[in-house]
Amino acid sequence: MKLLMESWRKYLNEDWRDTSWETDDEKVTIGQVVDYLGDETVDVSVLDLSQQLPELPTRGAERVAAASLDYPIIVVKSGGQYRFVLDGNHRLQKAIDEEVETIKAKILDLDNPETPEVFQRMFGAPDETPITKLRVFDFDDTLTHATARIVVRDTETGEEIRTLNQGELDTYEETEGEELDYSEFKEVPEETKPIEKIIKIFRNMVEHPDKDRKVMIITARMQAAETEIEDYLENLDIDLGDVEIVGTEGESKSPYIKKELESFPSINSFIMFDDSEKNLTDVREMMEEDFPNIKVKLRQPKIADGSVRVPIFRD
Repeated sequence: MKLLMESWRKYLNEDWRDTSWETDDEKVTIGQVVDYLGDETVDVSVLDLSQQLPELPTRGAERVAAASLDYPIIVVKSGGQYRFVLDGNHRLQKAIDEEVETIKAKILDLDNPETPEVFQRMFGAPDETPITKLRVFDFDDTLTHATARIVVRDTETGEEIRTLNQGELDTYEETEGEELDYSEFKEVPEETKPIEKIIKIFRNMVEHPDKDRKVMIITARMQAAETEIEDYLENLDIDLGDVEIVGTEGESKSPYIKKELESFPSINSFIMFDDSEKNLTDVREMMEEDFPNIKVKLRQPKIADGSVRVPIFRD
């Protein structure tokens, strides 16, 4: 290990050590961080890093291929979560690409009271507000009146057998020789009508954000529909801000919500708006089994005779 760290220090040339982060009043270099962290490294789960960190800003397959996993990465951690990589994005990307289980890392833990205050101020502020509330909205037949349909096709000929709306999809049992075609959900037609009662709730949340609240749209559409959804909502003069849009491509929404809750262990309140009884049932069962201490409220919009109710979901 000693020889490895000596080799690593040679690898860190003087120009690299001068890499810095600055505010109007302070400056921190990567060299200062390395000197503070010393020689200690830990083996960190690559899966945990890939799930908790934002998308890696790596550029160029050649740099990723040339990266050496013999050298540790430097990761900032706060609130019990990995926040971002100070050094080693290409090494981490290589570890992800090669499906390596663990990677050597030096951890700058902002929760450690012994961490220099200048590092805490520069890299994440120890007083950052933890996320305690998660709010999830469906899109079709929740935020908007759905016009698209799922097409059931013959797997051999591609011919249309029938079409399904969301309610019919919930109870439909796909048989051998059939496949579901979601291609109509790639776009949001201009004539799509908003469900004003839910849009009002959504608008209020995103236009009056709480630092401790995360708002998401999780839809059965393809992820490719994200831009269409963004454009549609922005045309309603809704500033989405930090709202995250996730497309499940018809899969259960439970794993996506579970991932969010695991990424933010400080969450103690969860509300979901979704017209699908199947989605709500799956999510409730997952919450009862995996997150029994989180306060849960599931709301199922119901449309009848031109009016909209948003009752608490009860099966």
